[in-house]
Amino acid sequence: MASLPLEVERILEEDALECARRTARYKFGRLSTTRIVSLLRKTADEAGLSLDQDDPALVEIWFAKYDEHVKVVRAGREEPRSR
Repeated sequence: MASLPLEVERILEEDALECARRTARYKFGRLSTTRIVSLLRKTADEAGLSLDQDDPALVEIWFAKYDEHVKVVRAGREEPRSR
């Protein structure tokens, strides 16, 4: 799978972390796949970038990052540990 451009990766990280924080506080973040794809594609367009990934792949990448952040936030840490 091709990697995401840095600007898109940054937005994905911020969005997934914010939704994970809301989930940890028993509030639901906005987990709409339509919203996720729209956010990532809009970010890429605004930065003059194109994404090689199709919509399902973008959603899969976002949810993998979200799941990682949920685990970290629930464990009481803000940032994932280095691997």
